[in-house]
Amino acid sequence: MDRAYDFNKGDKVVILRGEYKGIHGVIRDIQGEKVDVALPEGNAVLSITALQNFSSAARKAWRTRPDRGTGRPKDITLSPKRMVSLRIDVGVWDDLGKAVELGIIRSREAAVNQWLREKLDVLWQHQENFGNEDDEGGM
Repeated sequence: MDRAYDFNKGDKVVILRGEYKGIHGVIRDIQGEKVDVALPEGNAVLSITALQNFSSAARKAWRTRPDRGTGRPKDITLSPKRMVSLRIDVGVWDDLGKAVELGIIRSREAAVNQWLREKLDVLWQHQENFGNEDDEGGM
């Protein structure tokens, strides 16, 4: 099996097995199935099958999904985000997807953020008004 097409000089790799397992390096030269890798403490000639190529994966990611923002500079004009996990009914999620497809909403995330913000604003307004009353209790 010829895997040399996945590797280029200068590619960043990690060694998957053998005495250098887990060590990161940079490809210096490729001769068939043998690869000369620059390691932190010298060089090693290894089988191409003992390497995982990070640079090849990055090239593929740029080729297949160039607009994906992972690992790229964040837009400082946008408010910061926090990844959370929510349990949303399947029907609600599907309907949100349909609304995106029809152009009714920009995205599920944008709609949920907007609707939660609107409801929180009402909640805080209610809390402020409620705090001015004599009785105690809540929503």
